[in-house]
Amino acid sequence: MKETINLALRLFIITAVAGLLLAFVNSTTAPVIAKQEQEKLQAALGKTYPGAEEFNPVENDKLTEIQGENPNIQQVYQAVIGGNTEGYVFDVLGRGGYGGDIQFVVGVNGESKEIVGYDILKSAETPGLGSQVGEEPFVGTVIGNTMEEPLVAAQDPSADNDIQAISGTTISVNAILDGLNSAVNALPKVSE
Repeated sequence: MKETINLALRLFIITAVAGLLLAFVNSTTAPVIAKQEQEKLQAALGKTYPGAEEFNPVENDKLTEIQGENPNIQQVYQAVIGGNTEGYVFDVLGRGGYGGDIQFVVGVNGESKEIVGYDILKSAETPGLGSQVGEEPFVGTVIGNTMEEPLVAAQDPSADNDIQAISGTTISVNAILDGLNSAVNALPKVSE
């Protein structure tokens, strides 16, 4: 009995020390990771809406309303040029990718409703297959489309709402379409 209590006490001490060490490491690395993610987001915003001087998040009330109808929308930014809102950048989750949800940003011109930029933020898709949704030529078939009607995948994209279907990566493409179409649905609310 004494041995069991002794063993349990040792195990408790080892677990407590390990827990404290993990908490210390987490508190040290969490701010660094958050800073790196913010820098990556800022770079993606600039790439997604070239020429924008600043990106202002939409008001919380409006974001909450948008997210109520479109839960895939993480955040919406106003792309400001010369003091005027020229367009929007949507931070979106494409749900149901092969490796999980795909987080990406898509920039939309406020007047023409044309997609002016697209960039993947987080993805665990299979390299060489699903990862193609973040590479050319796929990216080029997303940029230039209009967001006036739902986007669809096509083998030979020619319409203003077609993006390239990629053989063998249907799940990844459908996840991107899921996110893009959430932005399509949210755009009228954002631009009110």
